Amino acid sequence: MISVIIPTYNEAAVIEETLRRAAAALRSAGEDFELVVVDDASADGTAERVESLAREIPARVLRRPGRLDWPPRCWTDGRRRTGCLGVMDADLQHPPETLTALATAVRQGADLAIGSRYVPGGGTSD
Repeated sequence: MISVIIPTYNEAAVIEETLRRAAAALRSAGEDFELVVVDDASADGTAERVESLAREIPARVLRRPGRLDWPPRCWTDGRRRTGCLGVMDADLQHPPETLTALATAVRQGADLAIGSRYVPGGGTSD
């Protein structure tokens, strides 16, 4: 199983697209997966939006009581996962479609797969 942790803070405007694109990519690759949104008390309805999508997408939300730093937010749930673990931003600066290439690399024996904007094919929009 692939567990993708998506830390959020006020990402209601993009979280649905992020989850749908990630789910579509992983489904098309035949992966067994879950999307775990770790939300730091967003005031814009991010957590509620994730919960409303849970019937369609294997996604769940872990609510944290306040805004915490990014690394602890990611690993809050990561320590409890099994299988392949990924972390990506919710704001679509990490294209969800790249999850399949990362999962493939791990399935083919890589100990670690990292997406980067500094490798061939990577880049930034600005």
